[in-house]
Amino acid sequence: MVFLPNGTSPLFAAAVGSKILKHATDRNKVRRRIFEAIRLKGLELTKGKNYDIVFVARAGADKAEYDEICGDIAQLLKRL
Repeated sequence: MVFLPNGTSPLFAAAVGSKILKHATDRNKVRRRIFEAIRLKGLELTKGKNYDIVFVARAGADKAEYDEICGDIAQLLKRL
Protein backbone atom coordinates (compact mmCIF):
# COMPACT_ATOMS: atom_id res chain seq x y z
CA MET A 1 0.00 0.00 0.00
CA VAL A 2 1.25 3.44 -0.94
CA PHE A 3 -0.50 6.59 0.23
CA LEU A 4 -0.14 10.35 -0.12
CA PRO A 5 -2.23 13.10 1.47
CA ASN A 6 -4.55 15.09 -0.76
CA GLY A 7 -6.94 17.98 -0.23
CA THR A 8 -10.17 16.26 -1.21
CA SER A 9 -11.86 12.96 -0.44
CA PRO A 10 -9.96 9.63 -0.33
CA LEU A 11 -9.11 8.09 -3.70
CA PHE A 12 -8.28 4.42 -4.20
CA ALA A 13 -6.42 2.48 -6.91
CA ALA A 14 -5.37 -1.14 -7.32
CA ALA A 15 -2.34 -2.29 -9.29
CA VAL A 16 -1.89 -5.89 -10.38
CA GLY A 17 1.13 -6.38 -12.59
CA SER A 18 1.31 -8.68 -15.58
CA LYS A 19 4.53 -10.15 -14.19
CA ILE A 20 2.56 -11.32 -11.14
CA LEU A 21 -0.47 -12.70 -13.00
CA LYS A 22 -0.14 -13.52 -16.67
CA HIS A 23 -3.83 -13.63 -17.65
CA ALA A 24 -5.95 -10.48 -17.71
CA THR A 25 -8.92 -12.36 -16.28
CA ASP A 26 -6.88 -13.26 -13.18
CA ARG A 27 -5.64 -9.69 -12.78
CA ASN A 28 -9.18 -8.34 -13.10
CA LYS A 29 -10.48 -10.86 -10.56
CA VAL A 30 -7.95 -9.69 -7.97
CA ARG A 31 -8.65 -6.04 -8.81
CA ARG A 32 -12.42 -6.56 -8.41
CA ARG A 33 -11.90 -8.24 -5.03
CA ILE A 34 -9.73 -5.36 -3.83
CA PHE A 35 -12.26 -2.74 -4.92
CA GLU A 36 -15.15 -4.64 -3.33
CA ALA A 37 -13.25 -4.84 -0.04
CA ILE A 38 -12.58 -1.10 -0.25
CA ARG A 39 -16.23 -0.41 -0.99
CA LEU A 40 -17.38 -2.39 2.05
CA LYS A 41 -14.65 -1.61 4.60
CA GLY A 42 -12.39 1.10 3.26
CA LEU A 43 -14.73 4.05 3.14
CA GLU A 44 -15.72 3.73 6.78
CA LEU A 45 -12.09 3.28 7.89
CA THR A 46 -10.87 6.33 5.96
CA LYS A 47 -13.68 8.69 6.98
CA GLY A 48 -12.17 12.11 7.64
CA LYS A 49 -8.75 11.10 6.21
CA ASN A 50 -7.93 12.46 2.79
CA TYR A 51 -5.36 10.26 1.07
CA ASP A 52 -4.67 8.86 -2.37
CA ILE A 53 -4.16 5.15 -1.70
CA VAL A 54 -2.73 2.57 -4.12
CA PHE A 55 -2.92 -1.13 -3.30
CA VAL A 56 -0.25 -3.19 -5.06
CA ALA A 57 -1.00 -6.91 -5.39
CA ARG A 58 1.83 -9.35 -4.78
CA ALA A 59 2.46 -12.91 -5.93
CA GLY A 60 -0.19 -15.30 -4.68
CA ALA A 61 -2.94 -12.69 -4.64
CA ASP A 62 -4.99 -14.81 -7.04
CA LYS A 63 -4.98 -17.69 -4.55
CA ALA A 64 -6.14 -15.54 -1.62
CA GLU A 65 -9.75 -15.85 -0.53
CA TYR A 66 -11.95 -12.77 -0.53
CA ASP A 67 -12.19 -12.73 3.29
CA GLU A 68 -8.39 -12.75 3.54
CA ILE A 69 -8.09 -9.81 1.12
CA CYS A 70 -10.81 -7.95 3.01
CA GLY A 71 -9.06 -8.49 6.34
CA ASP A 72 -5.68 -7.43 4.97
CA ILE A 73 -7.09 -4.23 3.52
CA ALA A 74 -8.88 -3.40 6.77
CA GLN A 75 -5.66 -4.00 8.71
CA LEU A 76 -3.67 -1.76 6.36
CA LEU A 77 -6.21 1.05 6.47
CA LYS A 78 -6.25 1.05 10.28
CA ARG A 79 -2.59 2.10 10.16
CA LEU A 80 -3.46 5.45 8.56
